[in-house]
Amino acid sequence: VGLLKLAADEYTQMVLKNSLFEVVFIKPEEILDQDGAAYLVGCGLGRENDTLLKELLPSFEKKTVIDADGINYLSANINVLKNMRCEKILTPHPGEMSRLIGKDVAYVEYDRVGVASSFAVENNCILVLKGKNTVIALLDGSVVINTTGNSGLAKGGSGDVLAGLIASLCAQGYSCADAAVLGVYLHGAAADILIPRYGEHGMLPRDLPEQIGVLLG
Repeated sequence: VGLLKLAADEYTQMVLKNSLFEVVFIKPEEILDQDGAAYLVGCGLGRENDTLLKELLPSFEKKTVIDADGINYLSANINVLKNMRCEKILTPHPGEMSRLIGKDVAYVEYDRVGVASSFAVENNCILVLKGKNTVIALLDGSVVINTTGNSGLAKGGSGDVLAGLIASLCAQGYSCADAAVLGVYLHGAAADILIPRYGEHGMLPRDLPEQIGVLLG
């Protein structure tokens, strides 16, 4: 990505500025003034920002990836998702998926393909249902099942890396479908590369971006 902007409160900016040197920091209220090629919403947001999401999500016109607390917000406000004008990709884990459809996790896991496909069609979005053999459901209900990755990805922060990767591919001009499929594949492949060095228990989400860069190179 040529330029990455991060919208965060003043305290968060103060903490992150010491480690994220490539990022341009902006205030949350400045988001709609930016001319971004893609948006990523929800990672590290917290559930106290529902008012902000209520304003932002219907206003986005560029490709938007929604993860974490963005998904939690939509779980209670599904009409916001239906009324969004932009192309959108949701990246829930099974727990988040269960909240989106109002069913338990066992229901989701019993028919991952069917659940993901139905949701994508009904809500005009691309749905990335994370887990073993992540399911990517496209707008027409067709699905792609990913075969890369391992249980080392089952750590907090791995999903944030995936969401960021997909958003970056969207910003680089990939279609939402291609960005989702390629992003999931690269994310899992990077984790597979790390197995000989760290093992599934030793690898960390922070190890993934470097390997993704190698794969893209």
